[in-house]
Amino acid sequence: MSIALVALIGLILNYTPWGIMVESVLYSVASFIFITSIIAMLRRIRLHEQERFCLEFWLKLPRWGGSALNRSLSIILLVSILGVLGALGYVIATPKLGERLTEFYILGPDATAQGYPNEFVMDGDKIVLVRYDGAETQEVASDIGRVILGIINREHENAAYLVRVSIDGEQVKVYFDRDELDKIGPIELAHEEKWEHEIGFAPQHIGDNQKVEFVLYKDEALYFEHPPCLWIDVKERD
Repeated sequence: MSIALVALIGLILNYTPWGIMVESVLYSVASFIFITSIIAMLRRIRLHEQERFCLEFWLKLPRWGGSALNRSLSIILLVSILGVLGALGYVIATPKLGERLTEFYILGPDATAQGYPNEFVMDGDKIVLVRYDGAETQEVASDIGRVILGIINREHENAAYLVRVSIDGEQVKVYFDRDELDKIGPIELAHEEKWEHEIGFAPQHIGDNQKVEFVLYKDEALYFEHPPCLWIDVKERD
């Protein structure tokens, strides 16, 4: 009946200025219920008391009884329920932490995963030109190669980071905010906090396939056994 009546009310509303809207349907159905409830109440009052429909029920508290097996099962069920409630409370009070990790990445100067410095040209003991790979090779007259370093703390706690740069296992200077540093840091990050910044580095001698490693330390401890790296060629100016 309710499905049929609501559909009929909607059909009628469709031909009224209000149309079928949330408010019009709500008020129409509520008014229908209110009016029919008053009619039902008046009809019930007109009936003899013995002819009126009514419900009667009695509540009885369960008694501890039955066989020994039933009592044992009841005790086991009660203990199980209490155990489940206790376990649920423990899980709510001490939620499981997600995986602890630190994201550490290297981007090119244009903040994409390409365009890294891959070739340096030296004139004597100075870098005079840097070539960057990518969709098109770019040449930049500069004495350092530039990349963007990023760190995201997902350790579920505050952490302090340090970054050093080494080329073929030998630590080199890091160019950061126009300063020449041995290391960058400490970089203190809260959980889910992100740090991203452009840095520079410069090779010290000529040679191909030089390995540039970006070494990350967390709370003064080496974080990666095999740090992320780039491979560069350093050539002499013709």
